[in-house]
Amino acid sequence: MLETLTPTKQPELQKWIMEIDRYSQTFAHWEKRCKKIIKRYIDEREGIQDEAVAKYNALWANVQTMLPALYSQLPKPEIERRFNDHDDKGRVASEVLQRVVAFQLADTGASNVFRQVMLDHLLCGRGTLWVRFVPHTKSIPDESISVTDDGQEAPTVDIVEWAEVLCDYVHWQDFGHTQARTWEEVTALWRKVAMTRDELIERFGEDLGNKIPLDYKDDSTFKNDHPGATAYEAGTKATIYEIWDKSTKEAIWISKNFTEILDKRDDPLKLKNFWPCPKPLYSTLTNEQVIPTPDYVLYQDQANQLDQLTGRITSITRTIKVAGGYNAAAPALQRILNEGMENTLVPVESWGAFAETGGIAGNFQLFPMQEVANTLLSLYDARERVKADMYEITGISDLMRGDTEASETATAQAIKSSYGAVRWADRKAEVNRFFRETIQIITQIVAEFMPDDLIKTISGMKLAENPVEKQVIVQLQQQQKLPPDIDDETADSITQNPTWVEVLPVMRDNAARTFRMDIETDSTIAADEAQEKADRTEFLSAVSQFLQQALPAGQQFPPITPLLGSMLLFGVRAFRIGRGLEGEFEAFIAQMRKMSANGQAAPQNPEMIKAQMQMQSIQAKSQADQQMLVAKAKIDAQTAQQKAVIDAQADMMRARTDLAVEQNKKQMDAQMVAHQAAVESQRNALQAQQEMKLEQMRMLIEQQNARQDRMMQLILASINNRAKIEVAEIGANATLQAGQIAAASMGGADGS
Repeated sequence: MLETLTPTKQPELQKWIMEIDRYSQTFAHWEKRCKKIIKRYIDEREGIQDEAVAKYNALWANVQTMLPALYSQLPKPEIERRFNDHDDKGRVASEVLQRVVAFQLADTGASNVFRQVMLDHLLCGRGTLWVRFVPHTKSIPDESISVTDDGQEAPTVDIVEWAEVLCDYVHWQDFGHTQARTWEEVTALWRKVAMTRDELIERFGEDLGNKIPLDYKDDSTFKNDHPGATAYEAGTKATIYEIWDKSTKEAIWISKNFTEILDKRDDPLKLKNFWPCPKPLYSTLTNEQVIPTPDYVLYQDQANQLDQLTGRITSITRTIKVAGGYNAAAPALQRILNEGMENTLVPVESWGAFAETGGIAGNFQLFPMQEVANTLLSLYDARERVKADMYEITGISDLMRGDTEASETATAQAIKSSYGAVRWADRKAEVNRFFRETIQIITQIVAEFMPDDLIKTISGMKLAENPVEKQVIVQLQQQQKLPPDIDDETADSITQNPTWVEVLPVMRDNAARTFRMDIETDSTIAADEAQEKADRTEFLSAVSQFLQQALPAGQQFPPITPLLGSMLLFGVRAFRIGRGLEGEFEAFIAQMRKMSANGQAAPQNPEMIKAQMQMQSIQAKSQADQQMLVAKAKIDAQTAQQKAVIDAQADMMRARTDLAVEQNKKQMDAQMVAHQAAVESQRNALQAQQEMKLEQMRMLIEQQNARQDRMMQLILASINNRAKIEVAEIGANATLQAGQIAAASMGGADGS
């Protein structure tokens, strides 16, 4: 809700409070989305269940890939004459400003700020910074007033001892602006700053500093609840809004919980575009509103699919292990499976019942692994396809990730690299635009507010203070009586360049600086040393070839010398790498023109002929060295390219080999498990067959024994029967014989 107007606050203050609240309402959804994206980037999870789920952090991987592709080194300012014509003052002024700005960027830690801006740009879709001038003063006695008669010390004056142009990182939640459809329609912008009581007193004075309420509340994505974070807790700081209104050219400082404006200043930095910051570095914008769409939003569906597939892969991977079940009625199986036994038999109770149920094969079964392994491989393949879709959306080509085919030629890889560069060209241009505008703001502040003595010290340029001092150095150099603190190189720099009195006004004049100087920046991509060597070699080769043709022509026809000199300068100024030698070339050409005007012909001077021959010899050697450098640079570049290709191919082959080995291992493990199960089943079946054969042999033996017993019984019975018959026959024969004897005896008696 917009804050209600209260009569205790000034109308202008109420207007800015309403603008700030209106911005908060409009960007509330975007800020909520950014907080979720940052949590996703650092993989912060909520709850135990969420932490237990495996995820694939595609956001972190993509940001870590895109960040070095867009920003890898501190941008270097390139300040030069706009039209590259003969302008000594503009040339030296450009070089002085370039040196000072380069030092400010390197000395004030701007690289870390730029990296933070890039991270906000890649995560939230908007990154920005704030440029400010910070003078460091010291008090010295006022020399214009002597010590008074009463013994009191003279008053002091403050002088700037040191000054810095700082780039402050502005958090994506601390920046705001008025409502607009495009950035060009924005009329005011602000940043939110948390200040302690001491900082408030130092900035706004003792009276206001003590009245401003300490209302700061850390509403960022992550809370500082550790003991060392008390400076960011409520009640220790005040929330101050620094507002820059372009319509009125005023800078205003307010607190939403104070009844009056804290400070107001007219155009504090006197910048060309007024803003103390460049246009923010946006990701995706439309012409309807200045609310960016973060990159992650455009491929979050694919990222969610990767999370789902990764979770399934993890779950299935956990199930791939030796598992199965056995019949609880056969507890001996548990000992066989769990105990590490070799050449040991386990007793099984009720063997007959156990054998009737199929033995080990019938009472034990392993979990089917082959189907699970095939499912796992399908999930891996599906995840790779989703990643390919995500790379198509984000524009991250395979070659930029070092992913290439072993069968691809160097030409095919160059085409892929060129295509990737085309897709990223617009984004890289936007990044360079942001840093160029930042450097332009720093340059304007340096030229407007940096003290003269500090500019001279930081730049390190050896220039005379005024034309009189320059003339004195010229005379001393001609007489070879230079002071000990001025060597020949310094004297040449002083005599060949304009003085500080001539250079500083060109820097200070806003119109002259705008019309005569062009402020750019080199690419923020990693420097190509081979390209720099090639540029230097090309420059030296072009100059040497021109001199070889121009010097004989000038000697044969002296009136053409001025034209040749102008042609040489025309060529030299086209090479940015040769800017440092331009002054020496101009001095050389001026000397040649002077000799031509005096009618001095080089062929008539034996020393000149000797010097020319030496120069030609040096040029020939230099040209040969340059050709060797070019050839070496090409060979190094080709070697580096081939090495990169070979490394990429090796990495890909290594990854594929690892994947194939892993897949083969899983297949072999599954086959081994299946083979072990088959072997175990065959062994159990064979053992059952052997036991059955043993039982059959036992029964056959028992049957044979029974038959033998019956035969023995029959034999014994037969023997017994025969014995009984023989006994009976013997008894009968004895009886018959006895009867016959008795009858015989009776007959004998009768006959007597």
